Amino acid sequence: MALIIPYDLYYLYAAGKVAISGGDPYDYSQFCTALYQLGWPRYEGIQGLTHPPWNFWLYGMFAYLPFHLAAALWLSVIVIGICSALIWLHRSNIGVLHQTSQLSGHRLLLAIICFPPVYSNIIYGQINIFLLIGLLQFVRLRQLGRFFASGMWLSLTLLKPHLLIPLYVAIFITSFRERNFRSLLGCAVGFVLQLSLTLFFYPHALSDYVVHFSEVMKSTEGLLGASLAQVISFAFKTTWSTWAILATGTLISCIISARRPMTPFLIMHIFVPLSLLSTPYIWSHSMILMVASYLELVGALFSKMKDRARWVLLLLGIFSSVLVVRPVLDPIMIAFPILAVSYGISLSKKEVLSRQ
Repeated sequence: MALIIPYDLYYLYAAGKVAISGGDPYDYSQFCTALYQLGWPRYEGIQGLTHPPWNFWLYGMFAYLPFHLAAALWLSVIVIGICSALIWLHRSNIGVLHQTSQLSGHRLLLAIICFPPVYSNIIYGQINIFLLIGLLQFVRLRQLGRFFASGMWLSLTLLKPHLLIPLYVAIFITSFRERNFRSLLGCAVGFVLQLSLTLFFYPHALSDYVVHFSEVMKSTEGLLGASLAQVISFAFKTTWSTWAILATGTLISCIISARRPMTPFLIMHIFVPLSLLSTPYIWSHSMILMVASYLELVGALFSKMKDRARWVLLLLGIFSSVLVVRPVLDPIMIAFPILAVSYGISLSKKEVLSRQ
């Protein structure tokens, strides 16, 4: 894959342009034509559009702008959003991070610029920042007791619904345990609003998606990405393993949510990395959702190694720059959710023991 900046924004803008023009962005020929009109190089292959139809409210708005202006605005939103999310996580006092004292000043800055998904989200122009903001607002507002509003923000994560299936199941089970369905209601209302806005820009979005659904599903098969399911299915040429791993992650999520209250720490350090580990399909840039776990791991690293941890982060930064131009290395990123889940479980056990 060639390094085209911003790679994925070309896809999103072209899809939005076809949609607001009355076309069918899921039709491969129409989609390719729109990409070539934007200056997409003829030598670079094109994957068919895989995004769900309710996303087009976002793509449609940007597609009304000239491409270069849309790209500048889009990338500005990504940079500002990532920095704001990281600073808020560092300063928040809702129990998401335990190692904030180890991440002050230059250490926090170094941690930010060395996190691989920061590079790839900016270079590729991905939509993950909207999911991250929605997720963090869900955690914050839920902790404040504003359940309906938290669900509204959670609906932003449905821009990529396949990423967080075990988390959604945990939220569903917790809602029944607590007899509190306001978060689910808020999420449903947020989803309906997104779909309504989409149908305003693109009235036949749902019917086009249904017609091309089999093509959409096939276009994600056989890709070597950053989930455990993708690596195993690619290595052993199987499809059943994808669903077995997703089922296993969901079952674990069910067991934990049935026994433990849903705390911010549990959401960000167990449910989110568990979801990203067991999702059927992911590229490493989506692991920006795991930024809280990353900061917690970096804080623990500085706690153990002191300033020598800087060299570890610098090596990670070098890997980040290589990963941007060599996405074939994406499977290595599986180490992040595995480390995060392991560390989250160990901290969770310590909390339980300290209360006994």
